[in-house]
Amino acid sequence: MNAMDLQTETIRRLDEARVAYQVLSHDQPVFTCEDAARARNVSVAQVTKTMLGKDPDGQIYAILLPGDRKLKIKRVRQAAGGKRIELVPPEEIGSQLGLIVGAISPVDLVGRAEIYIDRRLLDQDTVTISAGVPEAGIALSPQHLVELLGGQVGEYVSTSV
Repeated sequence: MNAMDLQTETIRRLDEARVAYQVLSHDQPVFTCEDAARARNVSVAQVTKTMLGKDPDGQIYAILLPGDRKLKIKRVRQAAGGKRIELVPPEEIGSQLGLIVGAISPVDLVGRAEIYIDRRLLDQDTVTISAGVPEAGIALSPQHLVELLGGQVGEYVSTSV
């Protein structure tokens, strides 16, 4: 896929917000953090994993964490005031939310989800997110990502890698 030809909702929103970014095209579609890191020539810690949760009222939660870390959902529940949040099953991500499992762009969730960002992403000079399609990623400053998303920064991952 030619980066110049790629137009996704994510890219439109980044352009609209005047956020500096670089499109990273993949030779083939990727669906895991490890594959994304290889295709983008970055460390797995620089790949932003976007996981989705939902509470009993149907509120969606987007949790962003480094690709080399495991989510501690209990920490998100605490940050959300003790709400019962469960991870959204993969089949619901596509059928009910219209997103591609393994290619979820957090930018596309602004206004649709409460966003929680693990502070370890801010340790990186550059992070990558999905462009909203499995054929490309986006590299950008983690600070710009946080500013754009307006999420709550905290500790949402296990302390060991």
